[in-house]
Amino acid sequence: MIVPDAISDPRFADNLLVTQEPHIRFYAGAPLTTSDGHNLGTLCVIDRVPGTLTQDQMKSLHALSRQVIAQLELRRQLLERNFLLKQLQDAVKEVKILSGYLPICATCKVIRNDRGEWVQLERYINDRSQAKFTHGICPSCEQEVLSQIAKFNPRTKEGTA
Repeated sequence: MIVPDAISDPRFADNLLVTQEPHIRFYAGAPLTTSDGHNLGTLCVIDRVPGTLTQDQMKSLHALSRQVIAQLELRRQLLERNFLLKQLQDAVKEVKILSGYLPICATCKVIRNDRGEWVQLERYINDRSQAKFTHGICPSCEQEVLSQIAKFNPRTKEGTA
């Protein structure tokens, strides 16, 4: 878009940038349109005196607008790449944490962590993931716990203290 004299153009004559500082008289703009069709704005040239652009100047303005879009799209792609790279690094870190041998006590089932400390399984997993735990008793353990309770309950026939 080229406006040779903004004060005489009805679209711009009332604009404060024309009637007040900076008193724009000449305007030439090239659209900033992304490769997927989104219009971001314009790259423009302004002057305080009426004017026009040569064909070469118009070609240069359009070339600059394409360069601006190329730089913006490159920046967006770089940000997306960095985001995906961070996600990949986090995933690899999680895989490394969960791979390899896991030292576990054969008797009480506590686990030795990277610092050599023996910790409960729930704490070990909780420190390395976002897993949440609920607790219950499996049928085999339930029978064993109930028999132990009955063994020491003085109200049962079997109870011996």
